[in-house]
Amino acid sequence: MAARRGDQGSVYRTLRTLAGRTTPPTACVKAMDGTVPDTPDQQLARWREHFENLLNRPAPPPSPQLDALAAAASEDDSVPTGPPTREEVVKAIQKLKPGRAAGADGITPELSETIPEDWLQSVILPFWKKGSKDLCSNYRGITLLSVPGKVFANVILGRLRPLLLRKQRKEQSGFTPGRSTVDRILTLRLLAEKRREFRRPLFAAYVDLKQAFDSVDRQALWKILKTPGVPAKLLTLLSLLYSNTSSSVRVNGPPHTHSVNRNNCITKVGVGQSLLRVPKGRAKRQRNGFRGVSAPLTRYQDDGTRRTTWRSLRLDDTSSSANAATTTTPSQLAATVGLGNNEDPWQQTAEPIPEDISNHQRRKRQEKEAWADQRDDLIKTGRNLATPPQNCICYLCDEEVTSTILFCQDCSPWGFFCLECFEKFHKSPSLHHPLQWKDDCFQPYVQRKILYLPHQWSCFTRDVRPLKVFDQTGRLQYIDVVVCSCESELSTLLQLGLWGASPTKPQTAFAVALLEWQCVLSMVSHVSVEAFCQAVRWKNNLTLSEKKTLYRALTGESIAEYQHYRDRMRSLQDLSPLLDDNTSCPACPKADGEQIVAIDANFGLVRKASSGVSSAPPLQGTSMFLDDKEVKEFLSEYSDEAKPPEDCSNFKAGNCLRSKAQQKKLDVTGVFGGVCRHDIPLKFANMFHGERFGYPVYLIKTLLDEASARNNRLRVIYDVACSLTAHLTNSEHDGSLPLRLAMETRKLSLAVDVFHSYGHQSLCQIKYSTRRLNGYGLTDGEGSERLWSSLRPFARMTKEMSPDHRVDKLTDAVKHFAMCKVVDIEVSLSSKLDKAIKAEMIADDNLQQAKREAGEIFSDEDIEAWREMEKIVMERSRQQTSTSTPQWKKEYLRKLIRYNKLGEKILQCQEDSTQLAVHHSAFEKYVLLRFSTQRQSARLISFS
Repeated sequence: MAARRGDQGSVYRTLRTLAGRTTPPTACVKAMDGTVPDTPDQQLARWREHFENLLNRPAPPPSPQLDALAAAASEDDSVPTGPPTREEVVKAIQKLKPGRAAGADGITPELSETIPEDWLQSVILPFWKKGSKDLCSNYRGITLLSVPGKVFANVILGRLRPLLLRKQRKEQSGFTPGRSTVDRILTLRLLAEKRREFRRPLFAAYVDLKQAFDSVDRQALWKILKTPGVPAKLLTLLSLLYSNTSSSVRVNGPPHTHSVNRNNCITKVGVGQSLLRVPKGRAKRQRNGFRGVSAPLTRYQDDGTRRTTWRSLRLDDTSSSANAATTTTPSQLAATVGLGNNEDPWQQTAEPIPEDISNHQRRKRQEKEAWADQRDDLIKTGRNLATPPQNCICYLCDEEVTSTILFCQDCSPWGFFCLECFEKFHKSPSLHHPLQWKDDCFQPYVQRKILYLPHQWSCFTRDVRPLKVFDQTGRLQYIDVVVCSCESELSTLLQLGLWGASPTKPQTAFAVALLEWQCVLSMVSHVSVEAFCQAVRWKNNLTLSEKKTLYRALTGESIAEYQHYRDRMRSLQDLSPLLDDNTSCPACPKADGEQIVAIDANFGLVRKASSGVSSAPPLQGTSMFLDDKEVKEFLSEYSDEAKPPEDCSNFKAGNCLRSKAQQKKLDVTGVFGGVCRHDIPLKFANMFHGERFGYPVYLIKTLLDEASARNNRLRVIYDVACSLTAHLTNSEHDGSLPLRLAMETRKLSLAVDVFHSYGHQSLCQIKYSTRRLNGYGLTDGEGSERLWSSLRPFARMTKEMSPDHRVDKLTDAVKHFAMCKVVDIEVSLSSKLDKAIKAEMIADDNLQQAKREAGEIFSDEDIEAWREMEKIVMERSRQQTSTSTPQWKKEYLRKLIRYNKLGEKILQCQEDSTQLAVHHSAFEKYVLLRFSTQRQSARLISFS
């Protein structure tokens, strides 16, 4: 019957009576000294001792700040203080849940309407939470309060709640109607996800107060409740409800009564909110830890979440009477109201939420932090280096320098000298730049410098020549150089480590080390002479006149001559012509083999016709670049007008890059060249037109001559090899191709590089792709593109050079590119071999998988037959497509449609329309194109 009525309490009592007592007794707990009590009385005494120590805490030290806050507070008139009304009592009773256990008076919520007896007594039942069961600290005490006392507490809470809700923060979710801590947890999670998404740090402060409601001091609590304006009458009632209370501990038997503070009460919900609002903190950014002031911080509770990106916190308790911040720790603030820390969590607050960053980013961050630690020390050290030490010790004699202090950084970073040791140490010729400590600063030490060779002191023809010398660091020095008639002045300067700016009686010279830097920067970083002079000027504080002197000297023939000298000294061909000139590939076959080359054009390496003429042939000769006269002579006699069928033959790269007006300003429109399969440059030629078949034909002719001399077979990779093959075939048929060249090209194998092949038709990919042809392996044929990528930055320098200087500069750049490839060729070959082995394994796996999926057995011969069949099918489809409609008819139809549409737009436009002039101009242009196309088509028809 009770189950049908929904009376769960009666059902539970009935079942417990029928089943008997099954609740296991509370385990024996240890005493404070670790011993186990023997008798039940000793056990009960241990529990009494535990709850007395837990609930009867000593009063905390007085807090002047808390007293000042309570004294300055004023009562809120909106809170009623009259006797409880019937409605309030009814509402308080309705909030009590039936079926709860009775307090010490034995009155259940159902009998609360009869009469209350004792509101100040309660029963404490210890329930195990977690951990070891023999420790009292692992149990939670549940207090059974008097039900009439709960009604009284509910009435007081109903009057205080509106006031407390108005005073609490908007982030407060715990103990707030209509809110839940789940919202705060979601907020924290969303913040963490957003910060992780943008790879920004997020720091969250967590505070865990140890048994806050069990250990809070009541007197401090009443002072805290005064701050929001709680009336004194209600505070008195609350204090009476919490004063002179006693509780009984029930453990496996009758309760044992003792006097403790009451903590488990209805009003703890609102009172606790006021308690946790008191310790307020402000934070500012510092290096380690939350310290400082300037931004609001989350209060001492675990149900509020506020975003902060500071790495540590310092909490300040500000007195309202004296508006002065006194720095204190969170533990000290909590102690003012009797609170303690749970395992001292303040040492672990502000633990950052882990960021989703890579190991590289973490290492970079650690490196930056390490540099930040050293930054101030380095600045301090740099300031100290600007002055000599107090007790300056000579670098040679180890004695203190008391008079003139000389410093030479070229000798040593700590190169301080006395005058006598300095003159002795710098007696030999050098380009050192000493400084003298004078007038509280370092100043250049003026001394006469004479550079000479040992044999010149005994030569009667010696003479002293003043020179402006740019030393190895770019500093300008005025030096006297001894010369004689026994040898040229340039030879004397070279023996002294200098390079003359002019061939006869030079007035300016450069340190060889400085020119070496200029050459290396030019080849690697593409630094022009102008940029190099600017860098030298600002590094050494040169004047504008000195910078111009350096620039004029370097833009002459001196730098070109030094580059030529440097190249010949490296090749050593002057000692033996059989030595390598740094242009041959060590991996390509020298004789009786197959050589694979890739050729292409670059239309960015142009030269302006207004940039002067050559006064002499290039110093590098034809080591890399073919002679321009021979190229022009071949193109003038070679006819490359025979066009193959359409499809893949329309290539006009050079003509489409620039207009005809721009084309006329250039006497060199680009460079055509080739590299071997190992990306080592071979031969190059200047171009004087757009992309024509004459340039690849002439380059192939040159490469075939060299290959024939070594009995090598040549394989050529070209981005339009299909069109070049058709051109060579047609030229051979009409007799325009020389007989010897025609015979050589019959042995030639042409292919299209890997990436360019995807822009061709399917048949071209089948017939000419290096991945389809035998003998090319995994050569991609893009070596020329990699070379152009290295040479393109030189265009801004070479377009303004004379023809000979341009060829020399590009030759130096090509040789430098070849040297870089040769030096690391064993690394690249090893890497390519690993890739080839891996590609072979993947191909075999794919082939085996295809055989298993096919379900039929087929051999490699079948695959080859299918490939040939595919080629035949594509050939037939191409013939049908190419013979259907000629290209000139398609172009004529497209222009005719455009012509008719423009006519319709002109008719639709009004006379004063701005679009009329535009359409009319386009219309006239298409009229001219139409007539020219008609004449051209008529010639084609008559020819056919």
